[in-house]
Amino acid sequence: LASLLSSSGSHDLRTLPFKGYINQENQKRHAFIFEFPRIAHRAEPTSLCSLIDDETLASRLSLPSRFHVAQTVARTIGAFHADGWVHKSVRSQSIVFFQSLELPHSLAVKSPYLVNFEYARPETAITLFTSYHDLERNLYCHPDRQGPPKTSFSKLHDLYGLGVVLLEIGIWQTVRSVYKQYCSRMKEGVTPSPRDIQKILIDVAKKRLSHHMGPAYVSAVLACLSGEFEDKTSRADFPMIFQSKVVDRLDMKEADK
Repeated sequence: LASLLSSSGSHDLRTLPFKGYINQENQKRHAFIFEFPRIAHRAEPTSLCSLIDDETLASRLSLPSRFHVAQTVARTIGAFHADGWVHKSVRSQSIVFFQSLELPHSLAVKSPYLVNFEYARPETAITLFTSYHDLERNLYCHPDRQGPPKTSFSKLHDLYGLGVVLLEIGIWQTVRSVYKQYCSRMKEGVTPSPRDIQKILIDVAKKRLSHHMGPAYVSAVLACLSGEFEDKTSRADFPMIFQSKVVDRLDMKEADK
């Protein structure tokens, strides 16, 4: 992983400049050390989730910026997968922006970075069948990985999380907010199952997303959310399939196609 992260900035990998790692024996872990981007102030970054949650008009990205961020994030996940790794925490909290050096008090929205690699591992490594009790985290998890996981973690599960993030960018609403809206219409005490949540997100994508981002963007999101790649992620040509089915369709020039 350290070797992969050291290639930050190349091959579409939008991760922070990697300085190295230290072995923390007492905590039985390794700590990775990253540098601030050259274009950024040395201040705490803002997550994509926080940006979407901010209801002020100033926080809303322009339409071209939203397409750019979506495509950049998808390319980064694709590059990570092409090297045989899975991220295991693809969510809008794992996409961050820094304050721009060129424009004081402004975020460098053209430069999103993927962070949170604490769960990352080679796809072929032994998986931990760990369940999360954090509802918000589970909303980005594939139904087979919510509750007690039923299958080993794979690229397909990362792509589901990517689909959720792309949906959030497109409708400019967090998945937590979408979930709460749907729960408010249900009978008291009834909560959606993992499969219900998947159906809700697919329904939102079909009904609301085209109005904001166009049909090509919708097809990219649905490909990730619906499991379209289930039998394809292990194929040698999958990077090209992902490029054509997702990355290319997140280009603003393709919006009406």
